[in-house]
Amino acid sequence: METKPGEELTEVTLILDMHPTEFIPIRERFLAGLAGQLRCEPGDLLITSIRPGCTKVTIRMTSDRAVETLALANANKPEADEFRVEFGIRSAHFSEHIVLVRRDGREFTWMHISDIHFEEEGGPHAASQERVKIAFLNDLPEVLGADDLVPDAVFVTGDIAQRAHTVEYDKALDFLTRLKDRLPERSAPIMVVPGNHDVQRDVVARHQAEEDAALKLLISNDSIIDYLKSKKTQQDRERVFARLDNFFAFAAKCAPLGQPPMNHRYFYTTELAHKGLKIGVAGLNSAWRCSSDQDPGRLILGVPQIDQALQDLAASDLRLLLLHHPVESPWFVNEDQIYQRQQLAKFDFILRGHEHDPHAVSLNQLHAAPSYRFAAGALYTHERFPKSVNAVRLNLDHGSARLFYWRLSPAKYEWVPDVDFHRAGSVQFPLTPHSKARLAARGLPL
Repeated sequence: METKPGEELTEVTLILDMHPTEFIPIRERFLAGLAGQLRCEPGDLLITSIRPGCTKVTIRMTSDRAVETLALANANKPEADEFRVEFGIRSAHFSEHIVLVRRDGREFTWMHISDIHFEEEGGPHAASQERVKIAFLNDLPEVLGADDLVPDAVFVTGDIAQRAHTVEYDKALDFLTRLKDRLPERSAPIMVVPGNHDVQRDVVARHQAEEDAALKLLISNDSIIDYLKSKKTQQDRERVFARLDNFFAFAAKCAPLGQPPMNHRYFYTTELAHKGLKIGVAGLNSAWRCSSDQDPGRLILGVPQIDQALQDLAASDLRLLLLHHPVESPWFVNEDQIYQRQQLAKFDFILRGHEHDPHAVSLNQLHAAPSYRFAAGALYTHERFPKSVNAVRLNLDHGSARLFYWRLSPAKYEWVPDVDFHRAGSVQFPLTPHSKARLAARGLPL
């Protein structure tokens, strides 16, 4: 099939009143007849499957031809009566699976991984973790290839280690290096942010006085701003940030994989130039106040972190936010939640982890806010949680995107589409009016 740059291909299923054994000998005549009705060449249509029953024939074609096919198959075009009768066409419908073909259009695709929880050798889950890792790396080319996915970036949203030990990060670095080698586009950067398991709790205990003082002080936005900006609190801040030193060292070692530097001490912002677009990415740190199992209600993003990220990405065409914890949630100090609610809608996409639930964002919630919010589930934790990852492919020529979910099948020990999220393992959705308006204002209309 020949396609134009950025052209969208759709699969349509036609229901025919004949057995598949009757259809197969006449399939070429059927394609020629359908091509005649659609005023195209038979080679522009591709039969992808023939299924039993009243012979369900799934055909891949361009979106405009798909609309015409629905009209002629469902008796909305009287001039097609003879064709419908000849082949016993009862009806037609869009298939669940829609393929957005990667061409020269304005597409951007990312893979989203979270909560790997690497343990050092001898840990209670280290052996099964190794099995999951090997299965993921082995299956990745086929998983991506099935949907013609070529990630332009990989985002890892925290809990990379289990106890923030150096040996755990050594395993993580080896995994991410091998992952990059398995990607179809090896120049795609891999970017990481920390989670609560990336905090060294023994370091927190060594600075208990500073921790106790911070708990009492950091309850209002004014006190948070002063704490994060004032020179007089610099030593206290550094002792608090020290709980993430092993993570920061690991992130620096990921530079050859495309990890940006921490250009703001404990978080980073960066911009990717991609097909004439400026994709801004903010890797924010929701874990810098994590310390214990009593974290709910104590965490802070902080006005300075949020404002600086938005300032740095003000000229970006699209803005992505990476962090570990769900935003605007009870994990955060109340005033910080309120400020997040006011400001984080200025990002187009918010990616996070933490809850190990790949279905934390329902289809209804997809359309409930100015920003889309995606939870990746967990690539690995212990056995009672499902293993999952996701990906999103944006097509800015069409103003649409598709969200893909995969999970590890315990029975086959293979990575398969997650049909619990959606029957096809993926779902298409439009960009928000907020994103479309900003792109149009920048001279990049959809």
